Amino acid sequence: METAYRYSDAEAPLSQSKKQEKEAVQTALQNFFGLKADSENPIDQEETNTLIRVIERHQAKMRSKKRVTEEELNRVLISRDTEDSAEPKKKKKRSLPLDCVGPRQMWRRQEELLAAVREAATEENTSVAFLLGSLINRHYYHSNRKLANVGKHLMEFEDEADKEKVSVAAASNLKNYNNLGREGYQRVVRTVKTSGLDLLPPWKAVREFEKTTHPKVQNIDGGLGVRFNYRDGVTKSIERIVATLDETVRIALPDELDVEAKCGLDGSGSHSIFNQKGNQHTHNIVSYMYTPLTITSHSTNAVIWKETSPTSPSSCRPLCLLLGKETDDSLKSYYHVLAAERDDLERNPIVIDVEGRSIRVNVKLPMTMIDGKMRTLMSGCGGAFCILCVCTREEARNLDESFSINRTGQQVADIWEKLESGQLKKKAGDQESRQGVTQCPIMDLEVLQSISPLHAGLRFFDFLLKIIYRLECSVFVWSEEQGVLGRCYQFLQAAKKKVRAAVKEGTGVAMDIPDSTGKGGTSTSGNVVHTLLSKQSNIDVLVSLVDEKYHSNLKECISRCYTITKLYNSDMLIDVEAYRQFCKDTKRKLLTDFNGNKTEWIYLTPTVHSILEHGADLIEANDGRGLLSYSESGLECNNKILRLIRISLSRKTSQADNLSDCLTRLAIRSDPEVRAAVPEGRVQTKCRQKSAVLRAQYPFESLSDYFIKGLILEG
Repeated sequence: METAYRYSDAEAPLSQSKKQEKEAVQTALQNFFGLKADSENPIDQEETNTLIRVIERHQAKMRSKKRVTEEELNRVLISRDTEDSAEPKKKKKRSLPLDCVGPRQMWRRQEELLAAVREAATEENTSVAFLLGSLINRHYYHSNRKLANVGKHLMEFEDEADKEKVSVAAASNLKNYNNLGREGYQRVVRTVKTSGLDLLPPWKAVREFEKTTHPKVQNIDGGLGVRFNYRDGVTKSIERIVATLDETVRIALPDELDVEAKCGLDGSGSHSIFNQKGNQHTHNIVSYMYTPLTITSHSTNAVIWKETSPTSPSSCRPLCLLLGKETDDSLKSYYHVLAAERDDLERNPIVIDVEGRSIRVNVKLPMTMIDGKMRTLMSGCGGAFCILCVCTREEARNLDESFSINRTGQQVADIWEKLESGQLKKKAGDQESRQGVTQCPIMDLEVLQSISPLHAGLRFFDFLLKIIYRLECSVFVWSEEQGVLGRCYQFLQAAKKKVRAAVKEGTGVAMDIPDSTGKGGTSTSGNVVHTLLSKQSNIDVLVSLVDEKYHSNLKECISRCYTITKLYNSDMLIDVEAYRQFCKDTKRKLLTDFNGNKTEWIYLTPTVHSILEHGADLIEANDGRGLLSYSESGLECNNKILRLIRISLSRKTSQADNLSDCLTRLAIRSDPEVRAAVPEGRVQTKCRQKSAVLRAQYPFESLSDYFIKGLILEG
């Protein structure tokens, strides 16, 4: 076997004189191609120059890769018998895993791995952070979504070595929206540093920043919970919002501002009970929160700032976490303190410092983030059919009469004073004199005069289900009590099971299934209602369960009810008079279309009556727009976030420490600067997108879309 020709130092090509180079090339040709270089058969000069240029290009290429060695240059002139050459030695397998070696060996092995990662990133024409992030996201996508989201965040960060560090607000966003604790965040920091980048600020800097996002936590006497001072919390929120505005906007701010924010409270159950010091043995916690909606100029009413996602859980700023159920006794035990602070905040404006100027801020806090149960408890009208008007259950069925919002807080206070003094006695059938007042009102009724947009859709769906159940089994009695139904009770229960199973089979949605733990509630949620009523195919499944003679009327009634609640829970500009007439027509159809030859058997529920009779008035009071901005959905969504924080992201040393960590976590998540660090494009306004679709599409997707198009003025 012929051996490969190797240059000596004296014969190295491209480094000697031209004559020596030509001689070296001729010798190389003789060894490589088997040619004879003698005087009788000289090598052509042009071939020599061509080979020299080839070698020059190869040498330049190898130098650009920083691998120019004598052995690399000899590859050009290697013999044709490379197949017989010895195989390269295999790398020796590592004896110990990476996490078991010492710091020096770990550093060396990390450098080897990083070199391979950098080379792979160069070949893929991307950054090291994007490559590592995409691999982490892909590897943990199905097994660990938390780590997969960490990889997704790494993909969004830029990877230049001279890039400044990520802001502490963005780092706090990464930590809180991926539910990372101290150890988890520090692991992410080490992972990024291992890739040769120092982008994320240290844990201490993030914690110092997060302390500035909320006021000091206060413990409630008696171990009932924790809270922020009402004025301090709202002041901090407004200051943080103003800090996120552009510098030119901040400088041009007027001397007096008006701030509107919705507030409310809601109870959540199924909380874990830990073995803690001073523990209150309860599975329930009541959360009091508020959401800033707009900041306007007091003199010109010009909008300076507006909340873009008022229904998001991250827009809700926490004020208080109160242990126990949402009952009359628990609310009276402490809520009067929050109510007094709220009233003081509305009467006495706050003052904030902006760019060295003192700005006066007037705050308005309507209480709209509450459900019907809480609204009834706080109004004192526990026996009233409707807290907006004084009509009764029987009067609500009157098709020839319209009801206006005529109940006032002064009336409720006067009636309660008479009841307490003994001038008025409670007795059956005293609706005309007592008007449903059962207890002392906790809050002024005018503050509570609204209808919860989210729960309105749920209660309308429950009302339609009651009709469907009875049409399926031909039981035309509205009561649910077994004593009233008699033998028909078992037929009604069988009809419920049949309808639930048919809907599950036809649509894949589990609806109206009672809570298996026995704590109340069903599987019907806002998403379930939207899924079933927004698609015509799902409505057809519901309609097919009843007698064929009811099909057309039931289909129209379902579409009408969905239209009414969808417009009420939107931010569209609505034709109020057309909406009012639409509600009247819907009421007439609901009460008359399913009677046949029988007497009237359908009764309107309180929420259905409130929407049909007073929904148009509330929309008109909101400048003709739906009440999406005042929805309680953000507060409801925070219930499951609170459960997660209590279990995984808070101390268990005592109940006070546990709730304090929950309160501060919720405050950090909702901080305006932390929320502003969310990458653009994540937040979408679905109602506006839906409005644009409704105006562009033809034919319509469903009958409800047809109704909506005739009732809206603008998206």
